Amino acid sequence: MSAIVKSSPLITAVTARRHLRRLIVLIVVLVVGLTVLGAVALLLLFRQVDALDAKIAPAEDANGQVLQSMTDAESGLRGFLITRDPAFLQPFDSGLSKLNIAQLQIEASLADQPSLLALARAEHRSTEAWLHDFARPLGAQRAAPPTVGLAAQRAAKQQFDTFRSDNASLTVALHRGRADVLTTTRRATITTVAILLVGAIVGLAVAVPLTRRIIRGVAPPLMALSAVVRRWRDGDRSAKADEDTGVLEVREVARGFNALTRENSSALAEVAERNRLAETVGTIVRDVGETLAADEVTSRIIGPVSGPCQPTRSGCASCPAPRCRERGSVRASPTLIPG
Repeated sequence: MSAIVKSSPLITAVTARRHLRRLIVLIVVLVVGLTVLGAVALLLLFRQVDALDAKIAPAEDANGQVLQSMTDAESGLRGFLITRDPAFLQPFDSGLSKLNIAQLQIEASLADQPSLLALARAEHRSTEAWLHDFARPLGAQRAAPPTVGLAAQRAAKQQFDTFRSDNASLTVALHRGRADVLTTTRRATITTVAILLVGAIVGLAVAVPLTRRIIRGVAPPLMALSAVVRRWRDGDRSAKADEDTGVLEVREVARGFNALTRENSSALAEVAERNRLAETVGTIVRDVGETLAADEVTSRIIGPVSGPCQPTRSGCASCPAPRCRERGSVRASPTLIPG
């Protein structure tokens, strides 16, 4: 019986190309999926960063400028009322010019933030109420500042406190918005990293067994086939490769190798048979040649022999052939036919 070298029996009859195609498709899907996921996550992070850098942070700075401008204006107006010196209105005028710019900056930054924009507009209304009812009328009378009664001062202080409260509410909301953006950004980052890690783990969990399957379908059968080749090289003509193990390409190679070995064995058997026949024919020819040579020598010594007559020590006297009787004395000569 022929010895068949076995390899791993766990591989189904699937081509290596199909295994590789599956692996490549898996890798492509994972790469594309993770790339799309990363792009979406980056887009969300960019939006959060944009909301923080282009909206909330400028609004915080502008709101601080509003508070500073109103404080400067209130301090300058108070000094003017106390000293009646118009020079104290310089901080008032400077504060009002900066106030308008800061208010515009706040509304532009919070245009798409309805809740924050509502607080900014409430602050704007309280600011305008103090300016309209108290600050601007007094600032316009620089040449002859009027005397402000206690009730008017209390009303003005109440309006300014309302502004401070609205400004503080907006500041707190902006800080909370900043914290929310940072928290959302942090969560989005963690979620993205977690999804990428899960995707990588899933990809490895699928790719590693598939890769091992490909390796087990190719490497062991090729090693077994290599062992068969070595045995043939060493003279063992009984070894046969396993044609039922490994991927289809390796099985085809094994079938081709076995077919080649069968043809080689047949050719070797045919050559051996021809050599045997040639040796037999040579032996026959050699024996016939030796026989013919012996007959020729005998014919030259005792002459041609006809019929059953055989030379003996007593000669050919008893031979019925006339020719033998004529030469009987020569054939019976003891010097020619030794006894």
